[in-house]
Amino acid sequence: MHFLPASVQRFAIVLFALVAALLSIISVILVENPFSDEERHVSMTSGYSSGDDYSYRGHDYPQEWDIPPAVGVQLHIENTWHYALDSERGMTEWSRLMPNGDGILHLGPDHRPFSVSMFHQLRCINVVREGVMQLYGGPAVNHSMPLLRHCMNYLRQMVLCRSNTQLQSVRRPFGGGVTAWDQCHTCKDWNAVYSAAETNYREHVQWTAEYGANT
Repeated sequence: MHFLPASVQRFAIVLFALVAALLSIISVILVENPFSDEERHVSMTSGYSSGDDYSYRGHDYPQEWDIPPAVGVQLHIENTWHYALDSERGMTEWSRLMPNGDGILHLGPDHRPFSVSMFHQLRCINVVREGVMQLYGGPAVNHSMPLLRHCMNYLRQMVLCRSNTQLQSVRRPFGGGVTAWDQCHTCKDWNAVYSAAETNYREHVQWTAEYGANT
């Protein structure tokens, strides 16, 4: 099922492809507090350390999520048919990018809620997708313009933070250059992050069942 006229769909696809290109080079995993305006920018060279050293109260929490360092995996960049802008299947695929609990982690003795930047970025790219759809006649969503601006700025800053310098061939050196997509990138293993997030969700559900009513 498609909602957009062909001419508008082409424009929307180009616009969304620009944003998707931003996401394709983002692999920084940052820990941040979703209930604070303060953004924490962390070094990816810091070692793995136990979260038991922190109280998780106020600003006393680690700048990176306490999981083992991610190993490198190969990601072949391609113009996939998946994650379409406006098809039923595409919308389902976008919604399934978030793990159980919507990517919110619960850490420390009080199970304080946090997010990681990877899930924040995925949420934002979907917010932009839905905003493009609504702008051109798709289903209405409740995203405000400030939220869309936040997401565009957040993705922009994460691209700058990552500063990926892998060379990409430009097929046309003059006029509108077309950058080749068909190449491999060495990325952090995102499956390990998903797995750890699912484990954290199960532990939080169990903790809530045992202690949540008394907190």
